Amino acid sequence: MNRVEMIGRLVRPVDLRFTQSGTPLTQFTLVVDSTPRWDNELKKSVSSGNFIAVQMWGNAAERLAEADPPKGSTLYVLGELTQSQWERHDGTKESKTRVKAHYVRWLDEPAGVKAEPKPDFGEDAPF
Repeated sequence: MNRVEMIGRLVRPVDLRFTQSGTPLTQFTLVVDSTPRWDNELKKSVSSGNFIAVQMWGNAAERLAEADPPKGSTLYVLGELTQSQWERHDGTKESKTRVKAHYVRWLDEPAGVKAEPKPDFGEDAPF
């Protein structure tokens, strides 16, 4: 099973592009806290952030970009891990692992939209 669920904060606003065939593609990075661990030297629990690259395709990607969640917004992402591999011109091999989002929910209260439901992005809600 290849399933990823995470909650994180946007590092920068989402980036909407279109492929040559016109398919919408949104890319963004979330910072997700790691599980806290006890630091004996500091005598407290510490955690660090993991920066996760996320892609979303199709109409949901376009709707997410139009909603324009600002930097620092909290998002829930449901998707799967994907890995791209390629060879550079100099012959070195490269790879990148990303999350392909199928569903995104904006968890923060968007400014000026307090009475309306928080936006969801994706073809179908997972619940």
